[in-house]
Amino acid sequence: MEEQDIVYANLGPSPMAEMAKAVVKAAEKSNVRRLIWVATIGIYEEEPKAAIPEMRLQGGMMDDPNSYIGDEPLGADIIEASSIISTIIRPNLLTNDGQSDYVINARTDQVEVAEVSRGNVAHFISQLILQPEQYQNDSVAITNL
Repeated sequence: MEEQDIVYANLGPSPMAEMAKAVVKAAEKSNVRRLIWVATIGIYEEEPKAAIPEMRLQGGMMDDPNSYIGDEPLGADIIEASSIISTIIRPNLLTNDGQSDYVINARTDQVEVAEVSRGNVAHFISQLILQPEQYQNDSVAITNL
């Protein structure tokens, strides 16, 4: 990571907490000041209410650190507690559909749409890399409009 302005980490599916510790350690050692970290929708229980039962069936329970959905917020917490300026991106269920309009939801927003295209996520990330002053020390969900 030496001499990098921005680090983009899209790792997983687990163990996110361990990977977050390794990324933070390497980034801080290398004096990286900006990190874009991809987590998942649901780490703040903000996913569409109708989708929660299915998502818990697939991803496990929030209070189980050994489950996918239990491990994801631990990784995000490690990133947020670091000295690195970070943006945590929480894409909703990914599709291969073409790009369309999308919406960025704040950490505290309840997300209503259950999908987002990979193209939309890629577009958002590329814009964030080009304009890294956006969403500093923030966690945002991205969904199709």
